[in-house]
Amino acid sequence: MPPSQLQIQLKALERLIKEKNLYSRDAENESIRLQEMKAEMVDVYEIKKQEEVLRESIRMVPEIEAKIEIFKRKLTDLLANYEGDENLDVAKDLLNRC
Repeated sequence: MPPSQLQIQLKALERLIKEKNLYSRDAENESIRLQEMKAEMVDVYEIKKQEEVLRESIRMVPEIEAKIEIFKRKLTDLLANYEGDENLDVAKDLLNRC
């Protein structure tokens, strides 16, 4: 039996939330690493590359947050018109958490 539209939307939203958390954590870790590199007077080229990595992680967070908002709206609309027999508590709980 193929997954329902509700299951698809739920899994997509869960994946995006995990992805956002991952990029946020990466940005924190990369920032700490960059500060350590600067303190240790590492090669300028390596510092520049580390800054690029940090910028990329930071840049991804707002993009993913925008996608999360889109999927939240889609899931909310789906729940408003949903006529299936699945338990909607998981979906409502996920919407409340994000």
